[in-house]
Amino acid sequence: MIYPIRAFVLSFIGALIGGALWLLIAIAADLERAIPAILVGVLAGAATRFEPFNRGPAAQVFSVIVTLLVMVIIQYFVVRQAVVGDLVSAGRDRSIPFLLSFEGMWRVTFGWLRTYPVDLISWIAGLMAAFLLPVGAAVRADVITPVPEAVLASAE
Repeated sequence: MIYPIRAFVLSFIGALIGGALWLLIAIAADLERAIPAILVGVLAGAATRFEPFNRGPAAQVFSVIVTLLVMVIIQYFVVRQAVVGDLVSAGRDRSIPFLLSFEGMWRVTFGWLRTYPVDLISWIAGLMAAFLLPVGAAVRADVITPVPEAVLASAE
């Protein structure tokens, strides 16, 4: 069995780009909701479509795992940013460590999802995209589809 290593790498890069976009949107728009989390799953799943071979169940599972990992990490930083912003606006000390203990990070990330369970819809949509997108047709740059003559004639 040939492992789809390129598909895994592409999925990982797509998830990182989606996570970075989510974090930038959250900071720029002062948005602590998880709606941009869908980008993580879409980009992680869609990135595997650039791999013409060895896509399938393995790429799907890896896309979902990478998406979930990136979602948890970025959700922590988005909530942390929101908490620091609230402390600054209230005039209180904003000296929160960049990284909390594992238990503290877990409580911050999943405590937020308990407070706003509607954000789980964004997480589920992102995970579904990461699972469903790798099985589509590959994006191929080496195949050029000719334009039908009828279309060319109507354009003139």
